[in-house]
Amino acid sequence: MGQGADGFRCTAILAGLLLGAGACAAPALHARVPRVDGAVSGPGPEWEAAADPERLFEGIEGLWAALKEEHARPMAGEEPEVRRRPDLERSAQARYRARGFGGPVRHVLALAATGRTPARPAQVADLIAAPEVERRLLAATRVERVAWPLDRPAHQRQVLRVRIDDLGPPGLGTDLDFHLALERWDLPDGRIVLRYDPHVPPAPRRVTLWRGACLIEPLPGGGARATEVILLGTDFHAPLVGGLLLRQAQARLTHRALNLWVRARQAAAMEPAVRAR
Repeated sequence: MGQGADGFRCTAILAGLLLGAGACAAPALHARVPRVDGAVSGPGPEWEAAADPERLFEGIEGLWAALKEEHARPMAGEEPEVRRRPDLERSAQARYRARGFGGPVRHVLALAATGRTPARPAQVADLIAAPEVERRLLAATRVERVAWPLDRPAHQRQVLRVRIDDLGPPGLGTDLDFHLALERWDLPDGRIVLRYDPHVPPAPRRVTLWRGACLIEPLPGGGARATEVILLGTDFHAPLVGGLLLRQAQARLTHRALNLWVRARQAAAMEPAVRAR
C-alpha cells in the first residue's frame, strides 16, 4: 500500500473485507455447518485442506472464483489495488434480497483488494485475525472476540463483534453493530485461506450481509501476495441513505486495506530486530 490515502492507487475493489466467517456452537464445529442461504462452513478440522481449498467455499463458490480471479490479475506495481466488483454486488443482491442474515439485503457493496507485501503470509493473517488491529484498521468503535470455539495449529475459528458508530455523512450517520465468524486455514503448501461469514444470532444492526475471503500466498523471493474480497449488505429502505452509507463504507474499507498493507510492511521490517534480541 501507499503511505497515505492520497497515494493509494484505487482501481476500486475491496469486495472482500466486509468479510464474514460463520460460526456456531462449539459442538457443531466438527461438522460442516449449514448456513441460512445453503452455504456451509468449511469441512471439519479432521479434513486436510491441502487437497482442494475450493471445498472451503461450498455453497458460495462465486466468492472463491472472484478471489482467484483477483489473485491472478497482473499488477502494475507494488502498491495494492482496490476496486469495486459490480458483478458480485448484483449476484449477492439477487441471492439475499429477501432473506439476508438478520434482515433483508437491499444495498450491497463488493470490494476486492490485492497487493504484494514483504511480510510473511502468517504475519498478514495474524494482523487480520487480531481484534485490536482490526478495530484500528476499520476505525471502529469496538472489535472484540466473543468466542474462540476452534484453535488448532492449522485451523482456527473465532467470533468477533464489530461496532462502528455514526458511519455516514454529518446528520445522516448510523450505527453498525454485527457479529462475524472468521475462519483460518494454514495449508501445507504455505498458503493461508481466511473466510468471513455472518454470525447470527444475535440480530445485527443495519449489516445484514458480511461475507468475504482472503488468500495469502508466499512469493518465491520472499514476502507474500494477499488478495481479499468482501461483501457488505444493509437493510436500509431509502435508496439515498443506503447509497450514501455504502459510499462511506467503501471509503472506510479502502482506508482499511491501505493501512493493512502499511502494518504488514512494518511487521516485516521489525522481524529482523526481534530475532536479533
